[in-house]
Formats: sequence, C-alpha cells, structure tokens
Amino acid sequence: MKKFTVGIDLHGTLLDDRWKVPEELVIPLAEVLEKLKERASVFLCTGNDLSFVNRHVPQDIRAQLDGYVLETGCVISEKKKERVIVRNKEIIKSRRDLQEELEKRKGEFGIDCFGRRLATVSAFTKKPRRLCEKISVYLRQNGWSDRFGVTYSSVAADIIPLGYNKFTGLEEVSEGCNIGIADSMNDKALLLEADFGFAPANIEPELLKTLRKERPVVELRGLKEFRDAVAIADKRNTWGVLEILKFISST
Repeated sequence: MKKFTVGIDLHGTLLDDRWKVPEELVIPLAEVLEKLKERASVFLCTGNDLSFVNRHVPQDIRAQLDGYVLETGCVISEKKKERVIVRNKEIIKSRRDLQEELEKRKGEFGIDCFGRRLATVSAFTKKPRRLCEKISVYLRQNGWSDRFGVTYSSVAADIIPLGYNKFTGLEEVSEGCNIGIADSMNDKALLLEADFGFAPANIEPELLKTLRKERPVVELRGLKEFRDAVAIADKRNTWGVLEILKFISST
C-alpha cells in the first residue's frame, strides 16, 4: 500500500487562468509526479468530465496520474472510462430534469453554457459565486434542496447530489493518508477533511476564511514536515502546485 493518496484540483490549481499548464512546467511536473509514484497515488479532482481533462491536461502529465475524480466526486475514471458512483438512479434521472429547468432560465440566471455531465449539473458563467447564490435559492424554493446542493469554482456553479464532494470521491480510490491540493469553494471538503491540505497562493479568499475557522493555515515556505493544517504555497496556480508536489515528494 502506498503511503499517500493525493487529489489535485484542476481549474485555478493545476491549470492557470487560461485553462492551461504553462509549457515550461509540463516536464518539471511530469518528473516530480514520476518521483512521487514511489510513495503516493495521484488523482486529479475536478468538477469537469473526462473529455475536458484529456483536452486541457498534457499527455506527459496524464501519463503519471493514477486516474481522475470527476464531477466533484460523483464520477471516477481510471484514465479510460467514466464510472458514476452515485448509487441512487432516481437522483441521476432527476438531475436531468433539473438541468432542463435551468436551461429555460439560462439568460435570467446569467449562464453561458452547461458542461457535459453524467451525475451533476455544471453551469459555466462569468460570475460563479453570484450564480451559486441564485441557484441555491432556486433549489430551496422549487423542492430540489432535499436532493442537491450547489457550490462553485472559479468558472462554474456545480449542482451535486447531497452527500458527494471531491473528498468522498477521493476516498473511493484512496490508499493511505489523503492529501488535498486545491483553491476554490467546491474544494472545501477536500481541504477540510483530507489528512493534509495544500493550496496555491491564489486560493479563493472566501475559502481561506472558511478554512481558518476549522484548521490552522500556515505558509508552505519553511515548512519542514507534514502538519495537521492547510499550507499555502508562495506561487499561484500551476507554479504553486509544482512547489507543493516538490515538498510532498521530498518530505
């Protein structure tokens, strides 16, 4: 059994603000991930689907990963196929009905488009926090809140069956202690419930405020060993992930 299972968020974390891994970081990331294989399993944890991962994450990096926790913890992929882990088929059916309702209100809610999803609803927008608030009210007022919750990332509002999140998805594939690396509100459970949490410097201010109520928050700089805390890297996005992975692989 490997010592750790690492879950890395995608938008705002592994990917930069242009939804890319900077070209100059592809090989350094692939090398540190290869080194990490000796002691850890590594999964991407994202609200997106497998096709998005394959388009936006370079093959050199994907080759070093053990798989993907997709759709905010509701779907697992061991690289080739997607497997829905939401057991309640009625929930899956009703989320399609919910998306149809929201599609009729696209303009009213400020939704740009919907992502392809098997178990969740992902609404992309320029103002994800505001959209999350609107959808939360809509779920309560229209009888959906007993089945679904809503959270948001830097690019979308995600509607998820209750009881599922990125951490529950990571537990589904976990070996040993869990490590979360993430930056947005839809990563809250991943950073609060994992044994160890890390974030790039661009961590969402609201998430940082929430974390400080529950766990110590420390600077990664100068940290010599793992702590029961969330450690913040000096650098943003992909550069911060590289900084964090170097720490994990050498500690």
